[in-house]
Amino acid sequence: MGLRDGARGVELVADRSEYRQGETVALRARFLDEHLAPGADDGVQVIVEQAGGPQRQATLARSPLSPGIFEGSLSGLPAGRYRAWIAAPPLAGPPQAQPFVVRASTDELARTALDARALRAAAQLAGGRYYSLDEAGRLPADLPPGRGARIESLPPQPVWNSPLLASLFVLLLTVEWALRKRCGLL
Repeated sequence: MGLRDGARGVELVADRSEYRQGETVALRARFLDEHLAPGADDGVQVIVEQAGGPQRQATLARSPLSPGIFEGSLSGLPAGRYRAWIAAPPLAGPPQAQPFVVRASTDELARTALDARALRAAAQLAGGRYYSLDEAGRLPADLPPGRGARIESLPPQPVWNSPLLASLFVLLLTVEWALRKRCGLL
């Protein structure tokens, strides 16, 4: 998605037209004639304005790939509709605005801040303890001593080597022989 100022030969581009809250907005200004690009490596200033809200300023830095391309990014934008335009270097005529939208996130990434109080409550409910990042070094010393556990299992014992099974087999053969003898089948 791009916007071109034909009088000056500048194109302002956002990498997408729609973002989720918390995502980074990447902006790129491309000077069609590289000789018209500012001399400073951070010579492009972009104003980003939320509809009915405050303005933010972003500095675009020269891309190492081309002297006529300047890139930058913005993060932490709240949900809403935005317009971005080049404020410096000054362009001939009124600046053209590049629109984009930041949508509120409804998924699990909507709230990514640490909730230490909820973690402490979960640890207490489970019978454990919550450690902050600063306290994490004490965790190995606070662990209770463990119990020994068998690592190696007993060797397998084949069922055919069982004396009970051998006795049962001999008994069944004897019963069969006795039944055959009684019925005159032998």
